[in-house]
Amino acid sequence: RMNDGREFSVDDTPEILQSFCNDYFNGDYYLLSKAYYETEACIADIIKPDIIGHFDLVTRFNDQLHFVDEEDSRYLKYALETMDFLVKKDIPFEINCGAVNRNRKKEFYPNTRLLKALFEMGGRIMINSDAHEAGKIRGAFKQAAEKAIECGFRSSYVLCRDSRGAISMKEIALEEPAGRL
Repeated sequence: RMNDGREFSVDDTPEILQSFCNDYFNGDYYLLSKAYYETEACIADIIKPDIIGHFDLVTRFNDQLHFVDEEDSRYLKYALETMDFLVKKDIPFEINCGAVNRNRKKEFYPNTRLLKALFEMGGRIMINSDAHEAGKIRGAFKQAAEKAIECGFRSSYVLCRDSRGAISMKEIALEEPAGRL
Protein backbone atom coordinates (compact mmCIF):
# COMPACT_ATOMS: atom_id res chain seq x y z
CA ARG A 1 0.00 0.00 0.00
CA MET A 2 1.31 3.41 -0.95
CA ASN A 3 1.22 6.51 1.26
CA ASP A 4 -1.85 7.74 -0.63
CA GLY A 5 -3.69 4.50 0.19
CA ARG A 6 -3.40 3.00 -3.29
CA GLU A 7 -2.72 -0.73 -3.27
CA PHE A 8 -0.91 -2.54 -6.01
CA SER A 9 0.43 -5.93 -6.92
CA VAL A 10 3.53 -6.49 -9.02
CA ASP A 11 1.88 -9.47 -10.72
CA ASP A 12 -1.51 -8.09 -11.73
CA THR A 13 -0.99 -7.12 -15.38
CA PRO A 14 1.96 -5.63 -17.29
CA GLU A 15 -0.08 -2.49 -17.93
CA ILE A 16 -0.90 -1.99 -14.25
CA LEU A 17 2.73 -2.54 -13.29
CA GLN A 18 3.91 -0.02 -15.89
CA SER A 19 1.35 2.53 -14.75
CA PHE A 20 2.29 2.02 -11.12
CA CYS A 21 5.99 2.38 -11.90
CA ASN A 22 5.35 5.55 -13.89
CA ASP A 23 3.08 7.07 -11.23
CA TYR A 24 5.20 6.32 -8.16
CA PHE A 25 8.75 5.76 -9.37
CA ASN A 26 8.99 8.05 -12.43
CA GLY A 27 9.27 4.97 -14.64
CA ASP A 28 12.38 3.71 -12.81
CA TYR A 29 11.97 -0.04 -12.35
CA TYR A 30 15.15 -0.22 -10.31
CA LEU A 31 13.57 2.08 -7.72
CA LEU A 32 10.38 0.01 -7.86
CA SER A 33 12.47 -3.14 -7.30
CA LYS A 34 14.20 -1.49 -4.34
CA ALA A 35 10.81 -0.65 -2.78
CA TYR A 36 9.59 -4.19 -3.48
CA TYR A 37 12.52 -5.83 -1.69
CA GLU A 38 12.39 -3.38 1.22
CA THR A 39 8.69 -4.18 1.60
CA GLU A 40 9.39 -7.91 1.42
CA ALA A 41 11.88 -7.63 4.30
CA CYS A 42 9.42 -5.56 6.37
CA ILE A 43 6.55 -7.94 5.72
CA ALA A 44 8.67 -10.90 6.82
CA ASP A 45 9.36 -9.14 10.10
CA ILE A 46 5.66 -8.47 10.61
CA ILE A 47 4.06 -11.78 9.63
CA LYS A 48 6.97 -14.13 10.40
CA PRO A 49 6.34 -16.53 7.51
CA ASP A 50 7.28 -20.19 7.49
CA ILE A 51 8.34 -19.97 3.82
CA ILE A 52 9.54 -17.12 1.59
CA GLY A 53 7.49 -17.54 -1.57
CA HIS A 54 7.80 -15.82 -4.94
CA PHE A 55 10.96 -14.08 -3.75
CA ASP A 56 11.65 -12.17 -6.96
CA LEU A 57 8.03 -11.82 -8.11
CA VAL A 58 8.82 -8.21 -9.05
CA THR A 59 10.29 -9.74 -12.24
CA ARG A 60 6.96 -11.43 -13.14
CA PHE A 61 6.67 -9.53 -16.44
CA ASN A 62 10.37 -9.00 -17.10
CA ASP A 63 10.59 -11.67 -19.82
CA GLN A 64 7.91 -9.71 -21.67
CA LEU A 65 8.76 -6.08 -20.78
CA HIS A 66 12.53 -6.25 -20.20
CA PHE A 67 12.17 -3.44 -17.68
CA VAL A 68 15.13 -4.37 -15.52
CA ASP A 69 18.43 -6.17 -16.08
CA GLU A 70 18.35 -8.89 -13.44
CA GLU A 71 22.17 -9.01 -13.46
CA ASP A 72 22.55 -5.24 -12.96
CA SER A 73 24.01 -4.21 -9.60
CA ARG A 74 21.18 -1.67 -9.15
CA TYR A 75 18.76 -4.62 -9.07
CA LEU A 76 20.94 -7.24 -7.39
CA LYS A 77 21.99 -5.01 -4.49
CA TYR A 78 18.49 -4.90 -3.02
CA ALA A 79 17.57 -8.46 -3.93
CA LEU A 80 20.72 -9.86 -2.32
CA GLU A 81 20.50 -7.64 0.76
CA THR A 82 16.92 -8.76 1.34
CA MET A 83 17.82 -12.38 0.69
CA ASP A 84 20.66 -12.20 3.20
CA PHE A 85 18.33 -10.61 5.77
CA LEU A 86 15.78 -13.42 5.29
CA VAL A 87 18.36 -16.23 5.27
CA LYS A 88 19.55 -15.03 8.67
CA LYS A 89 16.00 -15.60 9.93
CA ASP A 90 16.38 -19.26 8.85
CA ILE A 91 13.27 -19.22 6.66
CA PRO A 92 13.29 -21.62 3.68
CA PHE A 93 12.85 -20.04 0.25
CA GLU A 94 10.33 -21.49 -2.16
CA ILE A 95 11.47 -22.47 -5.61
CA ASN A 96 8.21 -21.61 -7.30
CA CYS A 97 7.41 -23.69 -10.39
CA GLY A 98 4.15 -21.93 -11.32
CA ALA A 99 5.34 -19.41 -13.90
CA VAL A 100 7.63 -21.92 -15.63
CA ASN A 101 4.94 -24.61 -15.52
CA ARG A 102 2.43 -22.25 -17.15
CA ASN A 103 4.98 -20.92 -19.70
CA ARG A 104 4.86 -17.40 -18.24
CA LYS A 105 8.58 -17.19 -17.44
CA LYS A 106 11.76 -18.93 -18.49
CA GLU A 107 13.13 -19.08 -14.95
CA PHE A 108 11.80 -20.12 -11.58
CA TYR A 109 11.36 -17.76 -8.66
CA PRO A 110 14.07 -17.16 -7.49
CA ASN A 111 16.07 -17.05 -10.70
CA THR A 112 19.34 -18.95 -11.17
CA ARG A 113 21.58 -16.06 -10.07
CA LEU A 114 19.60 -15.62 -6.86
CA LEU A 115 19.41 -19.38 -6.20
CA LYS A 116 23.20 -19.63 -6.42
CA ALA A 117 23.51 -16.72 -3.99
CA LEU A 118 20.95 -18.34 -1.71
CA PHE A 119 23.03 -21.51 -1.59
CA GLU A 120 26.22 -19.53 -0.91
CA MET A 121 24.45 -17.72 1.96
CA GLY A 122 23.45 -21.04 3.52
CA GLY A 123 19.77 -20.71 2.67
CA ARG A 124 17.28 -23.56 2.54
CA ILE A 125 14.76 -24.34 -0.20
CA MET A 126 11.34 -25.88 -0.67
CA ILE A 127 10.06 -26.74 -4.16
CA ASN A 128 6.40 -25.85 -4.72
CA SER A 129 4.15 -26.16 -7.74
CA ASP A 130 1.93 -23.07 -7.38
CA ALA A 131 -0.17 -25.07 -9.84
CA HIS A 132 -3.56 -23.31 -9.71
CA GLU A 133 -5.03 -26.46 -11.25
CA ALA A 134 -4.87 -30.16 -10.41
CA GLY A 135 -3.38 -31.18 -13.76
CA LYS A 136 -0.25 -29.12 -13.14
CA ILE A 137 0.35 -30.04 -9.51
CA ARG A 138 3.62 -31.87 -10.29
CA GLY A 139 4.62 -29.69 -13.20
CA ALA A 140 8.24 -28.57 -13.42
CA PHE A 141 9.28 -30.27 -10.14
CA LYS A 142 11.96 -32.32 -11.88
CA GLN A 143 13.36 -29.22 -13.61
CA ALA A 144 13.28 -27.28 -10.33
CA ALA A 145 15.16 -30.05 -8.55
CA GLU A 146 17.72 -30.13 -11.35
CA LYS A 147 18.09 -26.33 -11.13
CA ALA A 148 18.51 -26.53 -7.35
CA ILE A 149 21.23 -29.18 -7.73
CA GLU A 150 22.93 -27.05 -10.42
CA CYS A 151 22.97 -24.17 -7.90
CA GLY A 152 24.56 -26.33 -5.21
CA PHE A 153 21.61 -27.59 -3.17
CA ARG A 154 21.47 -31.25 -2.18
CA SER A 155 18.21 -31.20 -0.24
CA SER A 156 14.82 -29.56 -0.16
CA TYR A 157 12.18 -29.25 2.51
CA VAL A 158 8.67 -30.63 2.16
CA LEU A 159 5.59 -30.20 4.31
CA CYS A 160 4.42 -33.35 6.08
CA ARG A 161 1.63 -34.33 8.45
CA ASP A 162 2.35 -36.48 11.46
CA SER A 163 -0.02 -39.12 12.85
CA ARG A 164 -1.91 -36.43 14.79
CA GLY A 165 -2.29 -34.24 11.71
CA ALA A 166 0.23 -31.59 12.75
CA ILE A 167 2.19 -30.07 9.89
CA SER A 168 5.97 -29.93 9.96
CA MET A 169 8.85 -29.56 7.53
CA LYS A 170 11.02 -32.49 6.61
CA GLU A 171 14.30 -32.36 4.72
CA ILE A 172 14.67 -34.74 1.77
CA ALA A 173 17.58 -35.37 -0.56
CA LEU A 174 17.18 -33.95 -4.03
CA GLU A 175 18.87 -37.02 -5.52
CA GLU A 176 15.91 -39.15 -4.43
CA PRO A 177 13.59 -40.31 -7.22
CA ALA A 178 11.43 -37.50 -8.62
CA GLY A 179 8.34 -39.36 -7.44
CA ARG A 180 9.25 -38.41 -3.87
CA LEU A 181 9.18 -34.69 -4.63
